[in-house]
Amino acid sequence: MNAAIFRRILTTIEAMYDAVTDSRKWENVLKEMTELLDADSAHIGHFDRDNPLFNVSLLYGVENDMHWDAELQQKFEKLIPEDPRLILCNTYPEKPISCRMYLTDTELHDSRMWQEVLRYSRAEYSLIVTLQGNNQETLTGVGVFRTPEGRPFDQEACDIMGELVPHFKRVLSLHKQLANMDLGQRMGMSTLDHIPMGIFVVASQGKVHFVNDFGDSLARENDGLLIDSGHLALQRSKENDELQRFIHAAVDTSKRARAYPTPPQALSVTRTRAEEPLWMMVSPLMVGGASLGVDPLQQPMAVVFVSDPLQPQESPPELLQRLFGLTRREAALVEQLVLGRSLQEGADVLGITEHTARTHLKAAFGKTQTQRQSDLVRLVLSSPVWIRKATSRADIQKSLQNTLASGDRFRMYR
Repeated sequence: MNAAIFRRILTTIEAMYDAVTDSRKWENVLKEMTELLDADSAHIGHFDRDNPLFNVSLLYGVENDMHWDAELQQKFEKLIPEDPRLILCNTYPEKPISCRMYLTDTELHDSRMWQEVLRYSRAEYSLIVTLQGNNQETLTGVGVFRTPEGRPFDQEACDIMGELVPHFKRVLSLHKQLANMDLGQRMGMSTLDHIPMGIFVVASQGKVHFVNDFGDSLARENDGLLIDSGHLALQRSKENDELQRFIHAAVDTSKRARAYPTPPQALSVTRTRAEEPLWMMVSPLMVGGASLGVDPLQQPMAVVFVSDPLQPQESPPELLQRLFGLTRREAALVEQLVLGRSLQEGADVLGITEHTARTHLKAAFGKTQTQRQSDLVRLVLSSPVWIRKATSRADIQKSLQNTLASGDRFRMYR
């Protein structure tokens, strides 16, 4: 293998590892493969039986001499089980196969894959390798192709493709692991965004690493609490000093992984535009497992919870009906009580008499096995109902547009 080819192999491998964290770069991988193997086009197809979200089929080079469209794609997928080229590759997994080294022109041209797909895409000569995952839950096919004006792929081309095979396996495995981690992160953070309480994950000196949606809105109000240059801070200096002491103690507890951590610390945050203060609690963020002290991601953290007593707690009547077996009117009254209104105030809002409201309340007591109004409210607030955050269709659309435009999926701080 001469030095020029070796350099091209290294360039292709570098492109493969670049694509681990950015699937948009797979096109560049196929481009490098096409040039490396003097081909006219390239294709990668990944099929995951357990998780179809990872399925992908990507072509490169078809816009020039080769033709491919949705109809050919559908026929290709349908005819895969009887494709003589892929039957060969599956017989010898991880071994690059040049179709003309095993198949005659007649054997290939008599196949339905050739007659219905390949002849129209002008993929006369193929060099393909298949990679099977553990327990055969995944199958990946990588191939390069030449038009009829070209020549069959020889053994040297197979050997060059063989140099890429172990890297393809590693890259695909890393890509899936990172994708699963990203999916888990998205789900976890989206869940935290549905909690009507500010949640800040901070390191030493209050450096913010994550804030959920509610916390972000509190910081943007800039009324008692703010994020200053990426650090959580309070506007009043004495309160801020106290907060920083609490954070330092919590981070220190997390760092030392003490068997008996310091208890959470609480303080109130004075606001200028509201009489009621914010309520704040600072606690160590304990992560299971011993740290080796070499992973920068395992730095000690603290979590800060912030609630706003003026923020009404939502308890949608429909959910109350299903959870506690209430009627529509009973659930509506309970919602008013959870919002902090008195029985008479709730009756006024619903347009009913206080007597009727008491009848609904008595029925709600029986269905929830409570005896007092305060117990009923406490029961609802301890249930998952109040955690649900009302999100309008416009909010969802705006969030999606922001994600597509800027890639800012979550309020993560570096």
